[in-house]
Amino acid sequence: MSKQFNQSSIRAFPCQVALGEGVAVKFTAGYIVAATAATDKIIGVTSVDNDAGQDAHVLLRSGSGTANLRAGGNIAVGDYVTATTAGEHIATTTAGNEIVGLAIETAADDGFFEAILWTGTVKA
Repeated sequence: MSKQFNQSSIRAFPCQVALGEGVAVKFTAGYIVAATAATDKIIGVTSVDNDAGQDAHVLLRSGSGTANLRAGGNIAVGDYVTATTAGEHIATTTAGNEIVGLAIETAADDGFFEAILWTGTVKA
């Protein structure tokens, strides 16, 4: 059993694929990969680009603060956002979707925006 302990909102995890900054991520077979669905078990977002085989630095959803997220569609201030294809973020109001954050900036598709990291799901 691991005795590792982390008091920070950021953590490095093993990653076999290259991921860009602001990508929603989940675990698959012990490695970090891009989340691809709003119902994935999203643990956080990447804080910087990483190369394949390099640890990914992840801002944990359970942590405090804000993060720069990559938009997968138009985002408005106050939108709850979740993951979509390739770990990009879209606005959501669908019950059961994982909430990655609350947008505090607007963004267009493939742009970046600042969001407050959030845990929980959209309620019906």
